[in-house]
Amino acid sequence: MGTSLTRKDEQILGYSFPTIKPSDIVPTSWAKMVILHLWDYSMDLWKYRNGVVHGHTKEEATQNEFAQLQSRVRTAFEEYNSDKFIVSPQFSFFFTKRTMVERLSMDRDSMASWLRSVDAAKAHQQTFCSSFTKLSKFFKRPDRVPSKQSCPLPWCKE
Repeated sequence: MGTSLTRKDEQILGYSFPTIKPSDIVPTSWAKMVILHLWDYSMDLWKYRNGVVHGHTKEEATQNEFAQLQSRVRTAFEEYNSDKFIVSPQFSFFFTKRTMVERLSMDRDSMASWLRSVDAAKAHQQTFCSSFTKLSKFFKRPDRVPSKQSCPLPWCKE
């Protein structure tokens, strides 16, 4: 690395650090300052973006999480109302024991637990359906039984 700053480096330094004269700084310490400021800027940007997504305070983050859980509960009830067999009939009590309004008024932990149980019930039903599909393919009859005229084998022709 060179021992002096180029003109462009001096211009950038003047814009970035107006209180420092280019003649008072060596390139290595200037590069270190730029990198540190870039890190600070990146951290500030990350904190801001993280706050927008997850909430700037703990209360706001809790409210955002609660709103997402409520949205997932509504979606689960809508899916169940459109297709009652999204869960096995043995697990339909997840939707019939309490109404959607009652589920939405539960605390965060209860709501999250209920959603995990519903997800497990959906997975159980999907596993059952896929195994039933495999079983039905095993026992599937041919769509059309060939007649004797269309059979290419010699013993079919009489």
